[in-house]
Amino acid sequence: MPESIQIQTNGATVRNPEEVLRDGLARAIQHQEARRLTEAGALLDRLAAEFGDKPVLTHYRGLNAMLEGDTEGGLATVVC
Repeated sequence: MPESIQIQTNGATVRNPEEVLRDGLARAIQHQEARRLTEAGALLDRLAAEFGDKPVLTHYRGLNAMLEGDTEGGLATVVC
């Protein structure tokens, strides 16, 4: 696993994008496990907007849809 890279820019710390994605995904999963599905969905949408159609994001967005009751729609998007 690559080391976390942090760069100082004008006094602000810029995090490695992979670390940002990993941390955001971990938070989204915590929301899902706590059944805070609206929060999980919003976070997953923001991550997808920033990082594109990564299979792991597509998978958890589909899972979130299924947990919200859209089983058919969720299954259509889940990537295994």
